[in-house]
Amino acid sequence: MPLSAFLRPFLILGLSAGFAGITIAKLLIAGNIRALLSWRTFQSHWFANFWTLFGPISAGMDAHKARAAVGAAYGVVLDLGPGSGLTVCHFDAAKVTKIYGVEPCVELHAQLQQRVAEAGLKDVYQILPCGAEELAAYGIERESVDSVVCCKVLCGIPAPERVTKELYAYTKPGGQFLVWEHVRNGRCTPIRGFQRVLQFVWPHLLQGCNINRPTDEILRNAGKWDSVALGYDQEQSSWDPVPFVEGRLIKAKE
Repeated sequence: MPLSAFLRPFLILGLSAGFAGITIAKLLIAGNIRALLSWRTFQSHWFANFWTLFGPISAGMDAHKARAAVGAAYGVVLDLGPGSGLTVCHFDAAKVTKIYGVEPCVELHAQLQQRVAEAGLKDVYQILPCGAEELAAYGIERESVDSVVCCKVLCGIPAPERVTKELYAYTKPGGQFLVWEHVRNGRCTPIRGFQRVLQFVWPHLLQGCNINRPTDEILRNAGKWDSVALGYDQEQSSWDPVPFVEGRLIKAKE
């Protein structure tokens, strides 16, 4: 395993930890004491500040992977956790009719709206300030979605088994899940153990993100599929502590 791959988790954690102090300073200067008194609100501000810097770096490193997933979306789309909108430029405007950007971190909405406009999607892209488990409250109907886009988001949702089953229910028969997600390492036992150690601090510094979640297995078990083309990124070593899976799952038509 390249040393850079081994050090990457520590670099991410260190960078995020540094932004805790920056966030406290910014909130104090702004006089937003209430945000400092609520862990959930503070964590949202903290992650937004961190992601403003790290998000573009991360997006630049795997742009071709995100482009493959997002660019395959068609029809009515659920864009899960678009964050500051770094992947919205990959949508093919000719293939989509409506996109719901499901983003609970409202501190990122201004950047998301700006990038939606830059991508020429302003007329079809609607931001929903909620999590994936709250779609019904915003009028999303069962079996109404053609494409569910999952790019580095399922690692952080609560109750992933329940939520992915819900997302499956919102998808039309024959609809698709498009996936680019980091997962638990299922190819190397020592690295899986290393991930378990990192998990003690990872969610606390990265707003609930889980470094060892078996998202690929969770997706396969979310419902009945006509096709599952989901596998590890072949550009990564089996020793990588942040392995990704990519591909598409097509919901059964019956």
